[in-house]
Amino acid sequence: MAFKDRLKLLRANMGITAAQLAVKLGKGESAVRMWEIGRSKPDVDTLICLSNILNCSVDYLLGLTVCKNDADRLRLMQFEKTLQALENATGIRAEDILCPENIPQWKSEIIRCLHDLNEAGHQKVLDYIRDIVLIYNST
Repeated sequence: MAFKDRLKLLRANMGITAAQLAVKLGKGESAVRMWEIGRSKPDVDTLICLSNILNCSVDYLLGLTVCKNDADRLRLMQFEKTLQALENATGIRAEDILCPENIPQWKSEIIRCLHDLNEAGHQKVLDYIRDIVLIYNST
């Protein structure tokens, strides 16, 4: 997603107008409008202010990452760790999650459940899967 689109979306999701954002930044409304239509881009200092106001990283604003902020990045890392453990234990490949029709029903159910868990839940699933792998690999 381009900067202009991401900026517009984040601003709208916060429920503020371009004029309100401009006031928070100490800029004119026309500057914000120009950024949102892609005619110009803010300077580095303004990008930092925007990221603070919109509760996201500069990298997210610029489209360099899909993680909006550090909390999202940590959740993604934990989810990837859970997926890796799941793959090791069951043979489910991460790419199969994108095409659930390719995997058996029981594996799909595990994936659906994982999506609903928080970080603590992911950790418990990882611990449980590791225990199961140890039990079944030792017999």
